[in-house]
Amino acid sequence: MDVLALPTEVLYQVFDFLREDGDIDSIRASLLVCRAFQGVAEHALYHTIAFRKRSSMEKLAQALEADPGRLRYIQDLELQWSTKEYKHGDLQPPDLAAMLNLRRLLSESPECQPWARRQGQWKPDMQNCLDAFEKASLRSTVAAPRPLEHLLSLTLHWSGEDERFWFIKPSCPIFLHPTLRDIKLSCVGIVRHEADDAEWEAGLDEFRHKTALESLHFEESLVSAQALMQILSLPRALKHFAFEEVSHHRPGVARFLDHLIGHDVDTLNAAFAQQAQSLTCLRIKSSSYLRQTHSSTADITLSLGDFRDLTRLELGDFPAARRSQPWMLAYPLPPNLKQLRITGFGPDNSELVNKILTSLLKVDQLIKNAQARDETFHLDIWLPKIPYWDPMPMDANFARLGPIIVALDGTIIARDRHESDSDAAILPPPESGPDSNRDDAAKTAQPQPHVSIMSVKLRGNYIPPYLHGERRPDVASLFDSRSGWLSTGLIHSMEREQHGYLVDDDDDSSSSFHLTDDEVNNDVETANADDDDDDDDDENTAENQQHRAVVNGFEWETASE
Repeated sequence: MDVLALPTEVLYQVFDFLREDGDIDSIRASLLVCRAFQGVAEHALYHTIAFRKRSSMEKLAQALEADPGRLRYIQDLELQWSTKEYKHGDLQPPDLAAMLNLRRLLSESPECQPWARRQGQWKPDMQNCLDAFEKASLRSTVAAPRPLEHLLSLTLHWSGEDERFWFIKPSCPIFLHPTLRDIKLSCVGIVRHEADDAEWEAGLDEFRHKTALESLHFEESLVSAQALMQILSLPRALKHFAFEEVSHHRPGVARFLDHLIGHDVDTLNAAFAQQAQSLTCLRIKSSSYLRQTHSSTADITLSLGDFRDLTRLELGDFPAARRSQPWMLAYPLPPNLKQLRITGFGPDNSELVNKILTSLLKVDQLIKNAQARDETFHLDIWLPKIPYWDPMPMDANFARLGPIIVALDGTIIARDRHESDSDAAILPPPESGPDSNRDDAAKTAQPQPHVSIMSVKLRGNYIPPYLHGERRPDVASLFDSRSGWLSTGLIHSMEREQHGYLVDDDDDSSSSFHLTDDEVNNDVETANADDDDDDDDDENTAENQQHRAVVNGFEWETASE
């Protein structure tokens, strides 16, 4: 069969398959073999472009100068500059406004690391990007076609001109983009200064519920409750919201710690309430720097009774030694919640565990609500991170596991036990007796909750946000109720060993460093040194892609399956 006789649509699919399979060499070879393939081959070849070195941009500049039409092929652009080989030179940043078909943009500052030289070279790149968004925003008067009008996903790991954090206002054009579905920002500060009171809201009322944003994620950021009130008023129907408040970069935000969300809980709840009709997943981690000056049971009390579509909730962290706990759920509870994840869960005695789970988080009532709906409730507990230098295996963190199991067994989670054997394994009731009895029991039995306890271990001296080439923590299942409860004897054994493996809750440094000095010398960024090189970094393996989705993405209910 003559390949050239195939319809153009089929050829596009063939070359897209080669691109998705990573067979870039075959696409390049087709350009050399047959001129007739040029259009469809370049469509696949320029679809995804990833830069690691500034010098690599010269190749793209030459290709675009030869044929400016190639700009329309670019749909996925990654700008992850090496922090040790970044040279601005005379090369201008990519013209984002000219990439009319761009669907996904990932931009990472070369000055995120503490050893990076800050000489103002990064500012033009930031401004180029912000200018493109200004032309694409709902405020723009630019005639169609507008820049970035097809953009769906945006990830910005940026830094300030002279500091780690970069600061914007709620009126930033990024939040006013009409087509964006997914935004992820890290180390961003959105706090109100006295000097910019007049520009803070800047007429945002006319754009309430006008954007298409569905997923918003702030990582290692400082965003005040007032700022969230403005930002969360803009999406029509936000489904996923994740907020990981700054906990590892104190020097960059020390002067703004009075803007932490725990200092304005009423405004925080009002901000969330604007998306009560659409939110399905809410993930919040409060700052480790929050220090309440008043006596209270919990730092932040969430009012989620009107969130009828909310099925997944994640709250963290829960340090062992603290006067008050960070989170509490108020009545009425979210009526359709199916999954509750608790991260950084550090209490080391069963009494405190029981208080947090029942008095503060109302887990017993959430389970009853799910049973009334004939649904299985999933309680997913993530233990504090094990330091990377600790020799303890991830599946041996019994000192943390014991108090949780003791608190759950027979209280929050009901169980059956043979009276004649007090040390019998705590397992689901055995299937014995006549079939009719089992059938009757099945009809009346309520769904039992699914409890999983995860062990987390750092893979190096890295802190959020995890940048290009940095190893994310490993996560492994330490206990799962679907595999049966532990024996009472093992529980007692864990209680006896409880003081043998305690992990320091303060395992993450509060400094701004991402790597140790030794790891700096090992040149962790040798992979992806050029956009033409083979990508050997473990970030891009299929296994790590799945792991990344579990740890940082929203499909986290599969983590313990």
